[in-house]
Amino acid sequence: MYEGTAHHGVGRIANSMQKVHAVFHAPQGDDYVNPIFTMLERTPAFPQMTTSVVSGRDLAQGTIRLPETLRQVEAKLHPELIIVCASCSTILLQEDLESVAASARTQAEVLVYDANPYRMAEVLSADGLFTLLAKRYARPQPLTPRPSVNIIGPASLGFHVRTDLI
Repeated sequence: MYEGTAHHGVGRIANSMQKVHAVFHAPQGDDYVNPIFTMLERTPAFPQMTTSVVSGRDLAQGTIRLPETLRQVEAKLHPELIIVCASCSTILLQEDLESVAASARTQAEVLVYDANPYRMAEVLSADGLFTLLAKRYARPQPLTPRPSVNIIGPASLGFHVRTDLI
């Protein structure tokens, strides 16, 4: 089975949740995750992801568009959580995305997820992000009188929309 990039795994998790949006800090050419989810998965709504494009001119001028992209996503889509992830090309810039994201001053919580594409691929990235979100946001629930189970539900499939994962 083909395994996508680390930021594709981030997209799968973000696209599977309500009021969560992924923003990929990536150059033109690394913004293919959005069309893949749109064309292959064919969900009724647009995927919950945006690319903050880094152009050659931005690099030459020292411009970073991420704060403005975060503000636009918040104003237009009103997520409760925005997950920021660098692509394989922009991770080489070694930018402090925590500080850059904080400078956007959004009302929505912003989580910068370090999905290093040189150390992990799609499945490990998705697993790591989901584990981080569960540890951070899951709250203990009271025991039920009878045995019960939490059913999380399906994850967005992206590349694997035609694959039966069960």
